[in-house]
Amino acid sequence: MTEIGGFPVASVLSSGNVLPGPTILEVSSVSPAGSIEQLERYEGMRVSVASLTVVGPTEGNLSEANATSTSNGIFFGVITGTARPFREPGIELPIRLPSITAERSAL
Repeated sequence: MTEIGGFPVASVLSSGNVLPGPTILEVSSVSPAGSIEQLERYEGMRVSVASLTVVGPTEGNLSEANATSTSNGIFFGVITGTARPFREPGIELPIRLPSITAERSAL
């Protein structure tokens, strides 16, 4: 993670430039057994996925009293052909699961 301190100053050096093409993400780009850090190399980049399989619900708000729902546009997916991530309820995705050895030694 990057942390910027102090009082940095930003200057516009140029504008109206053509953006580079997106980096194509494929099944071979990520590993289901890999950590979330494997995606850090794509941070801040334009990426494209030919096919994405949604694996979790869209986040948003539901008002049962008004019978309305709204989406905030956030959803969870994997590149089609990649295994769906599995976590026990209550364990956030970036948190590493304890090893079986560590669990057994605690018993």
